[in-house]
Amino acid sequence: MTSDNNLMEWRELQIRMKQLKSREIELRKLIVQESFDPNMVEGTETIDLGNDYKLKCRHNLRYNVERDNEKVLQVVSKLPVDVAKRILKWKADLSLTEYKQLDKEHKKLVDKIVTTVPGNPVLELVEPKVKG
Repeated sequence: MTSDNNLMEWRELQIRMKQLKSREIELRKLIVQESFDPNMVEGTETIDLGNDYKLKCRHNLRYNVERDNEKVLQVVSKLPVDVAKRILKWKADLSLTEYKQLDKEHKKLVDKIVTTVPGNPVLELVEPKVKG
């Protein structure tokens, strides 16, 4: 059985981390809005703060490729092969549901390219339902 003190501290830290993360994002956006070029979309800006301190802001865009493989293949097939190879990186992605359903023979084969390592445990505090 877990110690009540550990459980209560873990729960409190969980709540505080959510609050702190939310506030950190809020402050970061406010500082960028107050201190940097609002029209900058991508690139880096640096401002001097004094005493050799600088505040650097990297403006980023996220680029995502369509998840529909059919669409991707349609577009890629229209590009020269060397261009397609340069702009798209292909990464195998394991379907855990399908992997777990493999028969022993296929699983043994696939296990040559799959590595498993223990992940961090996941805890969830299930609060009692309010009666009434």
